[in-house]
Amino acid sequence: MILEVTGEQLAQLNDTDLRTLVGYLCEREMRSHGHAASAVTWGGHQNAADGGIDVRVALLAGAAIAGYVPKAATGFQVKAQDMPRGAILQEMAPGGAVLPRIIELAANGGAYIIVSSQGSLSDTSLRSRKAAMAEALRGLPSASSLTLDFYDRRRIASWVNQHAGLVPWVREKLGLPLSGWRPFEDWSSSPAPVDTSYLLDAKIRLVGPSIKDVDGLTAEQALAMLRGILVKPKGVVRLVGLSGVGKTRLIQALFDDRIGTEALPRSDALYTDISDEPDPVPQEMLSRLISMGHRVVLIVDNCGIELHRKLAAKVGNSDCLLSVITVEYDIIDDEPPNTDVFKLEPASPDLIEKMLDIRCPAIASPSRHVIARFSEGNSRVAFALAETAKNGESLSKLNDTDLFERLFRQQKATSAELLDAAKACALLYSFDGETLEGDNSELVSLAKLAGQTVDQLHKHVAELHRRQLVQKRSQWRAILPHALANRLAKRAFEDVPLQRIENAIVTGSSARMLRSFSRRIGYLHDDERAVALAAKWFATGGLLDHLGKLNTLGVEIFENIAPVSPAATLSFIEEAAAKSEDWFFDDENDNKAQILRVLRSLAYGSDLFGRSASLLQRFVLNEPLGKHHSAVEPLKSLFWLYLSGTYASAAQRTAFIKSLLEGVAAEQEIGLTLLAEMLKTSHFSSHYSFEFGAWKRDFGFHPEDVTQVRDWYAQVIELARAVGTSGGGLSDRVRRMMANHVADLLRAGMLNEVIALATAFTGDSGWPEGWIGVRNAMRRGKGKFAEAAFKELEELEQRLRPGNLAGMIRSHALTPEWSALEIADLIEETALKPLEARQKIHDLCAELGQQLVGNDQQFAALLPEIVAADSPKTFELGRGLATGCLSLAECWSRLRDEFLRLPEGNRKAQLLAGFLTSAMVRSSGETESLLDEVLFDSRLHSYLLNWQACAGLNGKAFERMMRALAIDTVPIFSFHLLANGRAHEGLDDEQLRLLLQGIIRRDGGNRVAAEILGMRVFGRRSDKLPISESLKATGREFLARVELEEGAHLDHMIGEVIEVAFDKPEYEDQARAFCARISEPIGSRRVYAWDVAEIIAALTKTFPHIVLDMLVEQAVGEDGLGRTLFQDIRGYRACPLDAVQEDVWMAWAAQKPETRYELLARVLRFSNAGDEDHAKGWSPAAARLIDVAPEPAKVLDAFLLRFRPSGWSGSLADTLATRAPLIEVLKLHSKAEIAGWATNIAPQFAACIDRERAREAVEDRARDQSFE
Repeated sequence: MILEVTGEQLAQLNDTDLRTLVGYLCEREMRSHGHAASAVTWGGHQNAADGGIDVRVALLAGAAIAGYVPKAATGFQVKAQDMPRGAILQEMAPGGAVLPRIIELAANGGAYIIVSSQGSLSDTSLRSRKAAMAEALRGLPSASSLTLDFYDRRRIASWVNQHAGLVPWVREKLGLPLSGWRPFEDWSSSPAPVDTSYLLDAKIRLVGPSIKDVDGLTAEQALAMLRGILVKPKGVVRLVGLSGVGKTRLIQALFDDRIGTEALPRSDALYTDISDEPDPVPQEMLSRLISMGHRVVLIVDNCGIELHRKLAAKVGNSDCLLSVITVEYDIIDDEPPNTDVFKLEPASPDLIEKMLDIRCPAIASPSRHVIARFSEGNSRVAFALAETAKNGESLSKLNDTDLFERLFRQQKATSAELLDAAKACALLYSFDGETLEGDNSELVSLAKLAGQTVDQLHKHVAELHRRQLVQKRSQWRAILPHALANRLAKRAFEDVPLQRIENAIVTGSSARMLRSFSRRIGYLHDDERAVALAAKWFATGGLLDHLGKLNTLGVEIFENIAPVSPAATLSFIEEAAAKSEDWFFDDENDNKAQILRVLRSLAYGSDLFGRSASLLQRFVLNEPLGKHHSAVEPLKSLFWLYLSGTYASAAQRTAFIKSLLEGVAAEQEIGLTLLAEMLKTSHFSSHYSFEFGAWKRDFGFHPEDVTQVRDWYAQVIELARAVGTSGGGLSDRVRRMMANHVADLLRAGMLNEVIALATAFTGDSGWPEGWIGVRNAMRRGKGKFAEAAFKELEELEQRLRPGNLAGMIRSHALTPEWSALEIADLIEETALKPLEARQKIHDLCAELGQQLVGNDQQFAALLPEIVAADSPKTFELGRGLATGCLSLAECWSRLRDEFLRLPEGNRKAQLLAGFLTSAMVRSSGETESLLDEVLFDSRLHSYLLNWQACAGLNGKAFERMMRALAIDTVPIFSFHLLANGRAHEGLDDEQLRLLLQGIIRRDGGNRVAAEILGMRVFGRRSDKLPISESLKATGREFLARVELEEGAHLDHMIGEVIEVAFDKPEYEDQARAFCARISEPIGSRRVYAWDVAEIIAALTKTFPHIVLDMLVEQAVGEDGLGRTLFQDIRGYRACPLDAVQEDVWMAWAAQKPETRYELLARVLRFSNAGDEDHAKGWSPAAARLIDVAPEPAKVLDAFLLRFRPSGWSGSLADTLATRAPLIEVLKLHSKAEIAGWATNIAPQFAACIDRERAREAVEDRARDQSFE
């Protein structure tokens, strides 16, 4: 095994390495038992003990420990030599005197263990060694308290192989390193030794969406955060940053215990660089580590985003102890799932100078300063420049061009040909550096641009690689760092005619080269030729004409070159939109997602903010409400105080919102959404990219002090004041929004502004929402506000407190439900449970309704407001109106007329529902008449069933509903209300049957009838009540008529009905007919597994042989449908066939043994896990089927065909490998035919896995080792 070592290999370690290995092993044991690794010391350690013990474990007395470290106090004597009896006696008791350290261990009830890498002992020899150890202690009073043991090389190897992370370290020491895999060492290839101190930078170095502090973290803070993530199992981190900024060196520092606390153990580290072409590839290595169950921190450098996603998914979907960190220089607009993503910023000039001072002390301070400025925080560039001045030459007088020449030349002879080669290659973000001829050779095209032969260009690329100006991944090459590549590309544009570049790359046959070229152009915003080329592509008839309908290559090029000229890109989008307004802003735009990303980036500057935001807003206007991945999300992000990605001022943003609030209703909705975003005061987090080509960008506007924060919210409050005092529905919504944010604004220090806003909002109608908001802020801020501030809040609360009936109604009955607990607590200073508080408020609302209807003047004044209010508490207000009014008919007439004055989309039925609820109690006859009026008024038909259900299903309700079924303007979906709660219980079983017959005859009635009948059955069964034969008969009638619908989610309710309707053998024919009816839509794919899973489960419970006959024998035998059906069901829930008793399917199979056993093997779950999961042994049914089948080979062959899943994520080879034990276990089967089958198939299946693994490795390597 690649992650195992042998005793023979360990025998080659020297004393020092063997001692270190045992120390690492002991540290691993400590952590696996929940102890600190600091309990272990060994030779070379500053706290190490001496006196005959090389590795010492010192835990507190009584600490739980076992295994290879058997006692809390354990000492190891480590020898890279054989230890026979004489050597043992001399080691433990030289001259007959037991060593003091061993005496100490015995006194503490500890353990003493001799480790010998040369010994490989039989049981007899081992007993002899241990007897010698006991002999050395003869005469020691506490000898019996000391545990003795002897570890030979085989036992050490077993110990090491339990900790796979140490295997690469051992192999490295033996000169047998894993191909491309390395233990902890100098991964960064820096000129300093691996133990050189890591220099900390006071500047912010780490930023990213996973950091709560929007300012980012210093290097020391970054180390602490990354360690905290990676020390936990399944921690996944992605670290990105430009080439040369020190990403790999930062990773090394995670394992440096001299910096901060809780450094990661070096023995946990397993590192690879994709450019080293590791074997096995990272995915395969990760799979092996997971299967072995070891603790490792896996580091994958130069890891592309697709590989990272696969590694993260594999870790997330497994129960493992691993953590993973991937490193990459390519910063893309992506946030992979289950991953903490961070970006490492370039170092500060001060840190670069400090590093140069340590590593290149001969360079004078002025020269160090020039190098630090030119390198722009890139240590690789800085060190390369420093190498050119080690002879003491001053660089302080050189300009940037001179410095670039020195960086490129690196103390070697000037070569114009090498420079020409570099310029040509830099035009591409990356290039194929190995394919020398043929249509796919990129070197052929680049050689023409360089004016060289392919062989000459290949030689120059190799030289650039030796100078560390080209990086290599498999066949791919890239000029790095980007600062150098961009400068070279500009020189290429200067020196090579543009027409030649276009002929070689743009109009050539290689889409990959064109894509890569466009990425390079995206970094050249300060080059007029690159800007001109982008403009040419944007022009009518250009490469990117028809934005919105670009293919995959075209839209990638669009995103790549968008940063070259932001203003031109924005104009291009505007022109494309103007030409195709009929589809550009909706989902017919094939490039919508990419355009949205670009627009958000274009909004960075205040000059382009308004136009960019306007385009985003137009996308939002054309989307359905609640759309997934809505354009409103990037638009909202532009209106945050932090992490907005724009430098638009608060005034610009509020002006944009104001224009929306002055627009049509849809625009007002967007405006309200954005206003709420500007009111946010905490929990800022962004997953958006802030990179845009080579532009130097940050997170956008970031208030530098409290004054800027106050100015932000002051402008938002002023906008809210203007809109909130303008009157109308929009005004009311803004007033409610501001009330919800009172507590947040007060925490932001806006007390005076809130008081002024409250004064403006109070007016004649008061500000009931604000009163609740202030009260909420007082409760949450008690003890946190200054005394004077809290006193002002108390005074404000008193001014806002409702003092009349209208104010009480607005505060209590027209406010959202969430305020109930706050008001109840205000009314009565006792702690109430939430439900008690809610009931208290509901009772108060009903009382207020009685008071209101008793004052006709106030009733008339408030009537429009209470009818239009969108609060569930108006139901209780309506109950009070019905209880207190003089005439039910007159009061109803006023409520109904006001209700009908509202636009249909704004009508809220709960006030009138509450009225009818209490009206029925007060006078059932009058209320029946009112409901009859509703039946005859088509304007109210949409609300009839709601109001009828609230009034109850007694009296004339059944007759009224039956009549309603015959009226087309009564929506069939409104009958669904009868399934809610226990509304249907007002109907007897016969009435329900007749009603369901009418419902199912209406279009769309299937779903409604299923829900009502299913709830009726479910309720009876839940209450353990008998189900009448009449209801069962209704169920059978329903099943004879119901039509299955895709996505209707009816299977649960229909399943409930099946279990009671088909409860006797005499209903077999009806059950069989139903099964035949559902087979047709399943076979024609009108419905899918998730539409019928519980239906089939219920049929299997009631008539399993029907399911076997029709959905196994007929369906599987004819077209394989049944196999697919049960396989699909198993994908997300229990398989219905699992419920079939063994004796049932065995008897069924025995009737036609020549076919049915094999058919069962096609559908039964073969593993204790689902078919598509990793196998966990044969399922009981599969094992039994194999045992009893008259021709087991046929059954086994059928199972074997299913071992390859129809779909999978991750590695197919890994999935197949979990099936191999199913075959292996059958080799020992008592039946010779079965054992023979397994013996024959096992090597074939193993070879199949190996082929698949090899194929995956080739694909993975080709994909993972690309720069793009």
